[in-house]
Amino acid sequence: MPASRNIILSIRDLTIEFKIPRGILRAVDHLNLDVYEGECLALVGESGSGKSVMAHAILKLLDPNEIIRSGSILFKGRDVLKMSKKELREYRWKKVSIVFQGALTSLNPVLRVADHMIDTAEAHEKWSKEETLRKASQLLQLVHLDSETVLKRYSHELSGGMKQRVVAALALLLEPDLVILDEPTSALDMLTQKFFIKMLNEIKEKRKVTMIFITHDISIAAEIADRIAVMYAGKIIEIGPVEDIFYRPLHPYTKALINSIPSIYGDISKLKPIPGNPPDPVNPPPGCRFHPRCPYVKPICSEKIPKLEKVGVDRMVACHRWREINIEQ
Repeated sequence: MPASRNIILSIRDLTIEFKIPRGILRAVDHLNLDVYEGECLALVGESGSGKSVMAHAILKLLDPNEIIRSGSILFKGRDVLKMSKKELREYRWKKVSIVFQGALTSLNPVLRVADHMIDTAEAHEKWSKEETLRKASQLLQLVHLDSETVLKRYSHELSGGMKQRVVAALALLLEPDLVILDEPTSALDMLTQKFFIKMLNEIKEKRKVTMIFITHDISIAAEIADRIAVMYAGKIIEIGPVEDIFYRPLHPYTKALINSIPSIYGDISKLKPIPGNPPDPVNPPPGCRFHPRCPYVKPICSEKIPKLEKVGVDRMVACHRWREINIEQ
């Protein structure tokens, strides 16, 4: 459950498109989402579902061919999309920071770790170098690194797991209210993934920082999230507390994701891969975007886009047939 019922980030009717040679690619489609203060919200979905595009939009990091067609992104009541360059400079990294996908290449190879910390602080604060390095040392220790050694090293002198933890420490340097982690474990081996998730849980408890954890692996989300939002073809199709999502999923796509998770104890022959492919974002199918792959499809599914409706206190789902499906089972 969220640590607080205070909404720190509120996204409303967000639509993001890209101009590409084939036409208009809609990456985020009329998306609505709230993030509560102090929680870790996991955003889960297949590659191409729009997760990273939405994350970049929260910081108003836009590609040249990217267009925000509609919507607002309210951080503590202020619309990020209407911020000036000066306001964005204050907002980025100081209020909201991000660990980018491919964080292993985020460090400048000609700078030591200490230089990264100093440059980041100098861009936003009036700290002395000594104060910056003191804070950096504390954060590196928090992520289980020997600060005295690591601060002197270049990126090529660090392992993949060490680089990932350095980038996480860098994202926490200015004590932001919200940290976005975009696929932070995708380039790590399984043991390093487990260690990194354990470390993030410790940071969440000690620092009380709000997190958005983006991943295509719903099993990883279970280890860190308070709530899970499931994204498909640019839309949120289900959201709820982590236990409800895993033990009582309502949307057919969420059920399919859960059933596709391999178990070290279960029979691997019982795994059920999701049939078909994700929809073409340039020419999406009519109605529910999941209906060509859905085992419960009815005519209404291909005719009308389902709305994200409230189910109880903390659940929402976008499916025409979720009541029938769950009664049948």
